[in-house]
Amino acid sequence: MTTDFVQSASTSASDFVLPALRRTKPPRSETGRAFEARFDRINDRVYSIGLFVPTSGALGIWGPSTIACARLAAEEINRDGGLLGQEVRLRLVDAADERSDLVEQTGLVLADGEIDAIVGMHTSAVRQRLLEPIGGSLPYVYTPLYEGGERSPAVYTIGETPQQQLRPAIHALSLPLGTSNFDPVLERLARLKADAVLLSLAGQDAIEFSRDFGAAGALVRGMVRLSCAIEENGLLAMGAENTDHLYAAAGYFSGVQSDANLAFKERYYSLHGERAPTLNALGQSTYEGVHFLAALIEHSHRSRSRPSMPDRMPLQYRSARDAAYINNDHKLYPMYLARADGHLFEVVERL
Repeated sequence: MTTDFVQSASTSASDFVLPALRRTKPPRSETGRAFEARFDRINDRVYSIGLFVPTSGALGIWGPSTIACARLAAEEINRDGGLLGQEVRLRLVDAADERSDLVEQTGLVLADGEIDAIVGMHTSAVRQRLLEPIGGSLPYVYTPLYEGGERSPAVYTIGETPQQQLRPAIHALSLPLGTSNFDPVLERLARLKADAVLLSLAGQDAIEFSRDFGAAGALVRGMVRLSCAIEENGLLAMGAENTDHLYAAAGYFSGVQSDANLAFKERYYSLHGERAPTLNALGQSTYEGVHFLAALIEHSHRSRSRPSMPDRMPLQYRSARDAAYINNDHKLYPMYLARADGHLFEVVERL
């Protein structure tokens, strides 16, 4: 039998996860089971957040940092008295693109009433698959950069969009997820004598392409690469020798020298130690997602309504970059252009 994992955010690092059986058939009364589960959590003063992040597949490299950042946010909320007096707990769900049973198992988790809300850091393809079983039944905070335009009920997107990161005139080179042979692409770039390449690759795909790009040598020498999805984990994996003329645009880099980020990093390493997962924009987004959800729930409690768009814009929430939310198309936070310098990104300009 397979298992999911429940993580109590208030536990020590040694009590990281607790196993919970994942069933294959719905109970006789899903409504009754969900009601009982939620009643038990209310009675125990627990607020359960489903943390949907990829821990396997091509994007599994993002898992450790996204989990670590979400844990930090939950620890902070619990240390301050919890979410409306309830202890925040995180239930980890592997939201890999390759997982064929994700929709089915999400439906079962919802039917069992095991979570009160979702914080998701995964691809848009996964988000679109999850919209049907979720169906606006609970708050769904989607944290990473994405293409924009999400209008589904109770879905809140707090990440960057292309309008914020890129000029419309730049066209992406699109490849399917899981591509491993980039020789034809590199040969085409050499024939075109391109000055720059916009990378729409993510995770392991971006790493493999960058390694091949570096190995191409004279074919691509001096060619600038610009990405919205390569982050510090990717730099470590691709190797410093393959990062020449590589730039990234994002709303967060670990090296940003702001008071908010320096304080965030101090808390992060105090909780997880100096060998903690590498900080990056996608990991930091789950930290924001948990705090955004808490701010949304607290706002709704004050206004005595279901979680919804705040009456007073923007909605302020704790983040590493002084972020605020207006709606799914408009968020307030800085944007940076950074250049790869070995295994680190050096911010060269605030956009």
